[in-house]
Amino acid sequence: MGIRTTGLISNLDTESIIKELMSVQTAKKTKIENNITKLEWKQEKWKDLNDKIYALYTDSLAKMKLQSTYLAKSATSSSDNLTVSASSSAAEGVHTVQVNQMASSQYLTSAALDSSVTSSTLLSDLGFATDGSAVVTFQKEGEDAVSLTIDEDTTLYDFLASAKEAGLNASYDTTNHRIFISSGTSGTDGAFSITSNTSSSVAERTAVKTAVGYDSLSTANQATVNEQLNDYRNAILAGDTDAEVTAEDAVTEIALQTITDRVESETEATYRAGLASESDFSQTELDQLISDALASQSVVDELDAKALEVSNAFANYSTAISNESLTSDSSLTNLGLENVTYTITDGVATYNEMTSGATLVGAANGGITYNGVTLTGNSNTYTVNGLTFTVNSQSAVGETISVNVSKDVDAAYQTVKDFVTQYNELLQEMNDLYYADSASGYDVLTDDEKEQMTDDQIDKWETKIKDSLLRNDSTLGSLLSTMKTGLSSMVTVDGTSYALTTFGIATGDYSEKGLLHIYGDEEDSYGADFTDKLKTALENDPDTVMSVLTQVTGNLYSAMTEKMGTSSISSALTFYNDKQLDSQKDDYEDQLAEMEDRLTALEDRYYDQFTAMETAMANITSTQNTLASMLGTSSS
Repeated sequence: MGIRTTGLISNLDTESIIKELMSVQTAKKTKIENNITKLEWKQEKWKDLNDKIYALYTDSLAKMKLQSTYLAKSATSSSDNLTVSASSSAAEGVHTVQVNQMASSQYLTSAALDSSVTSSTLLSDLGFATDGSAVVTFQKEGEDAVSLTIDEDTTLYDFLASAKEAGLNASYDTTNHRIFISSGTSGTDGAFSITSNTSSSVAERTAVKTAVGYDSLSTANQATVNEQLNDYRNAILAGDTDAEVTAEDAVTEIALQTITDRVESETEATYRAGLASESDFSQTELDQLISDALASQSVVDELDAKALEVSNAFANYSTAISNESLTSDSSLTNLGLENVTYTITDGVATYNEMTSGATLVGAANGGITYNGVTLTGNSNTYTVNGLTFTVNSQSAVGETISVNVSKDVDAAYQTVKDFVTQYNELLQEMNDLYYADSASGYDVLTDDEKEQMTDDQIDKWETKIKDSLLRNDSTLGSLLSTMKTGLSSMVTVDGTSYALTTFGIATGDYSEKGLLHIYGDEEDSYGADFTDKLKTALENDPDTVMSVLTQVTGNLYSAMTEKMGTSSISSALTFYNDKQLDSQKDDYEDQLAEMEDRLTALEDRYYDQFTAMETAMANITSTQNTLASMLGTSSS
């Protein structure tokens, strides 16, 4: 919009006049904006309320409709050595348990190493052979073995990493200077072996390194060759052809690159030696010479011969690995460890004797005798006959532990009480919103109005409006009716009619609008003085209580499920017309956009009219001045 200059001739306050003319139309725009704001507040109210209704539906109401809620059992143990819990299917009465053996995990701890040892210490510095003959193999029961071939680059960290790759826990404690290895799984399923052996394929491995020109390689390339040779061996043992090819290609590339680097260096040296001065140097010319040299038949033949030499060496190494024999050795003593082997017979792991200072705790299955039946397992937890036993410690030999199972009336009662509490909190909020006082006379505050008020006054004003947004809301009213009607319904069990009131779950004063009370609940001021019918019924006739309460709450659950079904005006899992509210908001926003366009056009029209008036007045004034000038001239 350009700069408007008005009122210069007429001396009228055009801006104020137009603002006054626009005020009626602007009020219509403000009304639409207020409608949008109120609708957004209403959506927020419904979203919050919907979350709370859904929480009741999925939490305490869902529990109330399950039979297992009312068949809860409690179990107690006569010994701290045994913890027990009971499901609803557990048989009531006294059960006997003897703890025969606790399940344990396997632990291997090294003797103390020198205080200078860290995870980055080379195993060669600790006495391991580095020619590729030393192979350490880790294997956890039922898992694939992981082998580590020791070379001059292998560190203690690599040793621990291989143990972890085999599924073990492995660490080095720098404070105590010991290696700790464990299975992480109790029972014989977690048994593991660690063996150090001398490989018969070391000569063929050395031949590969000779073919590559290992001794003349950089330290980085030597480390890469060692790593790839280890990967090559593991790939062959695992039958991984792709990894095998990748390793051979990587080593071959290093060998060929060595020749390429030599040719490039020699070509550059010859080229520079032939220059009259350094200023005659041309990178383009050098690059061409190098390209020609690399393409020469002699270099191509040399590269092909080297590739064939390395390939043949790898082929021999592959055959040697496939036919490899491993001879047990004592290399692990360099780490304060020793070879660990075991056999499992009838669920019992038997290990070789430790003689080097390493400490071994063997894996063992656990066992209990329950009501005369012996049960074994890899953990210290047993589930049988609806009971779950957790063995905390080994009991005395021959000790019999008594486990008493009985109805858990308190648990069932508490579930009902939790439901009533959650239901009442929700119903109270819904009642407050539905029966809220009118906010007639309260409208959304403008920015100018807010500037005249404190933050507290603004908050109270807006809260008054927000609290009334769902007043007499038909959707909310329907939900209230569904909930109250559902819980006041009658059901029939064995020909007799029952309701929640039969068991002392009843509404109080009319003014509470449907809030529930449990008679005899000492924490409920209304129901505390009444006879406790619910707990008595749970103790004496739990089947009837279960049947009645599951039917009543099940009916309410079904009705609420139907309420939140998807439709053209509401989404799934939603108890209100969210789609309809979104559509209304879109309509208001379209109206607002249209109104803004109309106001802009109207304002422009007013300014055009006043501008035309100013122009006309300017013309009149100019004509008058001209006439006056002419008359003045004639009279003279």
